[in-house]
Amino acid sequence: MNDTRSASRSENPQTNPDREPNKPPPEKPWPAPHPEQPLWVPAPTEPPVIDPPPDLPPQDLPPPIESRLSIARVMNACRRLQGTLADWTIAGSILTLTLLSSGTPAGDKSRVASESSATTKQTDFLATDGQRSRSTLDEALKFAETSRQALQEVKDYTAVFSKTELVGGRIAKHSMDMKFRQQPFSVYLRCRSKPDAGREVIFVAGENDGKLSVREAGLKAIIGVIELAPDDPRVMDVNRRPITQIGISNLLEIETSLWREDRQSHPDNVEVTFVSGAKIGSTACDLIEIRHLKPTSDQQFYLSRVYFDRSTRFPIQVEHFDWPDPQDPEPPQIEEYTYTDIQTNVGLSNFDFDTQNPEYSFRKRR
Repeated sequence: MNDTRSASRSENPQTNPDREPNKPPPEKPWPAPHPEQPLWVPAPTEPPVIDPPPDLPPQDLPPPIESRLSIARVMNACRRLQGTLADWTIAGSILTLTLLSSGTPAGDKSRVASESSATTKQTDFLATDGQRSRSTLDEALKFAETSRQALQEVKDYTAVFSKTELVGGRIAKHSMDMKFRQQPFSVYLRCRSKPDAGREVIFVAGENDGKLSVREAGLKAIIGVIELAPDDPRVMDVNRRPITQIGISNLLEIETSLWREDRQSHPDNVEVTFVSGAKIGSTACDLIEIRHLKPTSDQQFYLSRVYFDRSTRFPIQVEHFDWPDPQDPEPPQIEEYTYTDIQTNVGLSNFDFDTQNPEYSFRKRR
């Protein structure tokens, strides 16, 4: 017992008279560090790795609220867009349709000459690839009459329709699958060339209030089916020709009407050349070339060419050129229309020109 009290007095300065007041007790020495261990190790800065939860089926993962709200906003915007774009300005950029009629060239000639020089040179080669001989407008019209008689036997046909047009100072090229019926005048087009591949157009004379129906492809299909008059200014802003003048027969009638005008008004200002053995691709053709010697106020083209398939007598290509620039002898091409892979009298019906045809895309997402 005496030993215990003695130890207590030594630890308590109030009971231990031998200890100085307010003096801290002696510090305990730290253990010596290991020679290979640092004195301080920093805490890891990267978060701990947590195993991901097990995968869930897609149907068990509903979209977040933000995504659902975004989808709703997009759908509402699309509905408003479809309603307001009936009077839209986007029609011009979408509808690069067709086709063939008379008209005056647009845009700057020097720019056109530079942009279409490659096409012009290729066409010049085709025009000279055959036996050339001078002819007259009367002989040209007589030759065209044989073509007209051959076309009288055609009730309908399918073809690949290609066009090159100068629109707004730029050359635009398009290729389309085509169905055509003479009576009633009916046209179905499906674009083959990018970036408009898949676009579909239907026009039937006397139906749909005289309007054509257009269905875009890809992202633009969200707009739905668009209906416009063939000569709507928004359509003609991006096309040289209305759809009402498409077709092989129309091609022939439009060209021969120009020849008759030349014969009546300026017969001495026209140089007519007949080329036997010209070619469009691998198709042997006869070519009639009309060249105006001097510009006049009522002449639409400097040079025009019509290619007639030798086996069918059908006019399968027409080319129109503007007057050449004084600094460039090559005449700039302003339009070209070509019909290839023609299959006649295939028995097209009303359903081939109906937007309800399930083979077409008009009914989708309408």
